[in-house]
Amino acid sequence: MKLAPALAALAAVALPSSAIAQEQRCIPREDSQAVVANLLPALLESAARTCGPQIGQGYLAANSAALAQRLAPQAQRNWPQAKDTLEYVMKTELPDNEAVLQFGRQALAEGITSKLDRDACLAVDRLTEQLAPLPPQNFANVFALFLELGMSRNEDTELKICPANEY
Repeated sequence: MKLAPALAALAAVALPSSAIAQEQRCIPREDSQAVVANLLPALLESAARTCGPQIGQGYLAANSAALAQRLAPQAQRNWPQAKDTLEYVMKTELPDNEAVLQFGRQALAEGITSKLDRDACLAVDRLTEQLAPLPPQNFANVFALFLELGMSRNEDTELKICPANEY
């Protein structure tokens, strides 16, 4: 199983390299977790649409909508911290318009999941199935840890998660 493409795709969730300055920077793990938690509902539904044709009736195809709905309250609770983090990364203010923000979340999720190949889809499907029983914040935090792993192994990622002593 090729987990690296899935991790690299997840690394792009909160950290689009086009929006990051050329210097090497890092963000605290808690900020990464907040962004991932906020984007998870859109990301899961988008992954289900992308991966369905590639892997058929997997866990995502059958459960992504219900799981996204269960994660939505946690996504909202993480929005203030996620917003601050995204504004820091992108060096611009985000609009105060929920419809525009939701469109942005969906567009970002589609852009990420469109890069998933069959092996990555299988990995994301299995990962999601194993994490689904966790409470929403734990689900998001574990997903964020996989993001961190993918970022640490992806030389093209210009933004990293800070080591604990650099917060």
